[in-house]
Amino acid sequence: MKTVHHLTLVAAVLLLLAPAAAQARHYTLFSGGGTSYDIVVQNNASESEQNAAKELQKYLTQVSGANFSVVQSPVRGRHYISIGYNDLCSRALGLSQAPAETSDAYTYRTKDGNIYIYGSRKRGSMYGVFAFLEDQMGIRWYTPDVTKVPTMKRYRFAELNSHSAPAIAMRTLLYHNIYNAAWCAHNKVNGNQRSTMGQKEWGDADCFWECHTTGFLMPPSEFFATHPEYFALRDGKRVADSQLCLSNPDVLKICTERLIAAIRREPNFTVYDLSQKDNQLYCQCPNCTAIANRYGAQSGIWIWFVNQVAREVKKVFPDKYVGTFAYLYTRTPPRGIRPDDNVVVRLCNIECCFMHSLESCPDTLNTHFMRDLRAWSEIAPHLYIWDYVTTFTQYLAPFPNFAVLGPNIRTFANNKGIGILEEGQYQSDGGEFSELRAYLLARLMWDPDQNTDSLARDFIHAYYGSQAPVAEKYYDLVCAMVKPDIHMGIFPQVSFPIYTEDFMNKAYALLSAGVRAAKTPEERKRMEHLWLSPMLMRVILHYKDTKADGTFEKYVHILSRDSIRIKEPDYTVDSLRNELERNNP
Repeated sequence: MKTVHHLTLVAAVLLLLAPAAAQARHYTLFSGGGTSYDIVVQNNASESEQNAAKELQKYLTQVSGANFSVVQSPVRGRHYISIGYNDLCSRALGLSQAPAETSDAYTYRTKDGNIYIYGSRKRGSMYGVFAFLEDQMGIRWYTPDVTKVPTMKRYRFAELNSHSAPAIAMRTLLYHNIYNAAWCAHNKVNGNQRSTMGQKEWGDADCFWECHTTGFLMPPSEFFATHPEYFALRDGKRVADSQLCLSNPDVLKICTERLIAAIRREPNFTVYDLSQKDNQLYCQCPNCTAIANRYGAQSGIWIWFVNQVAREVKKVFPDKYVGTFAYLYTRTPPRGIRPDDNVVVRLCNIECCFMHSLESCPDTLNTHFMRDLRAWSEIAPHLYIWDYVTTFTQYLAPFPNFAVLGPNIRTFANNKGIGILEEGQYQSDGGEFSELRAYLLARLMWDPDQNTDSLARDFIHAYYGSQAPVAEKYYDLVCAMVKPDIHMGIFPQVSFPIYTEDFMNKAYALLSAGVRAAKTPEERKRMEHLWLSPMLMRVILHYKDTKADGTFEKYVHILSRDSIRIKEPDYTVDSLRNELERNNP
């Protein structure tokens, strides 16, 4: 009886819904290799919108086999896909205000069978086109060399209405393997100087100019001999390779003049860095000490200094920002002073544990960082995060940080982060799972609520071909290295507790078999790059054995062939060989 009653109720509901369903008209974008749709991009469209129209034409043709024409205005009797905020879009959808030029948000909607894709002229419309291809056609741009383009016989739709805006406004990836303008644009990475900056057809970029800039704005080679007072006093002595003496009025004047000159010389950046050198030798002179003490931290004197420069910059360049670090000795926020409204604070989490998320980890390294993050978010008008996503002492070592990528980005977004720089293997290709991490981070910086594990498995199955099951098993082994009571930063050695002999042996056997079973040269190369990770442990821990059985020479051959850097900064294959020989006499 219950079953009959349930079916009767369902039937009644379906009858009630039937009239509404019947009224919903469906439209066919393409079918059987043909289409009645054109792509409309008006002649006043931006370069990125015009390029997006060409990209849409190219990929729709690949998906459907149909010929989509790009036209400047609708053709009588044909439907169209309109790209950009224009008169067609505003009239059809009843819109009265163009999207903000600074926004990367996009919308695609349908009306009377036509599709309207629009956003800002710089990148929003372009991102809308790429999102439409992803969402509706299933296209994925995994790496610059691997794109998934499904084929479809027919695509029909009734109503589309999608809007999305990024969780993080400025999204930068430092991964060598994705220094590519098209990949960055397809994956909505908008801050990569090395790939998209200046390429307006791909949306240009919003970039941070340089870092640690006081080192070359006022180099010791130019100033120390004649003006040692410009440099930090340490234990009663001026030191050339130290920080600047920020309380010195000449230092303020020179830094201001040279930063303004840099903006004139390179005007296409969004934020111009004025920050400490990469050391902790801050000035201990009475004046600097008094200012730092007044504001409760060494960050105080930096904000005091940078604010003064930023005010002068604003007079000349009111649309530019001045950035500075909250890094190491300046990470703790000051009291009694705030960054000016055109100052960007770039907060670095270099000390943290990256095996567990910043918010959930009980280790003091993370709890103290969260304390500083929340405090900076209260006083800084613009907060930018420098995040670390690889091991810099051994780029090839397994780094089980996949589970924290989304939560950490969400934490930054929830604490007013306007930008993130994700620093990974920036020196060469071939880092441990670097292609996967770059893809994940690009997607998560737009939407950190996505399921990272699902994204990772989708990538693995597309990228590793016939050996995807092997690569997925290795990914699972790496993820399983996470332990609740072990905390891991970005400078681990091979002796770190998670790098066990058991893991090394399982991973080595698994990936060695995957290399042998690869069906194409490209598959083999990708599996070899994974194989380098457990092999690094074998080479270091059992150097004489790997030298005797020939695997060490195979290892260095792959490193040399593919110009793979082992660790930061300039550690080469010869450096590795020499170090191992010294440690294994």
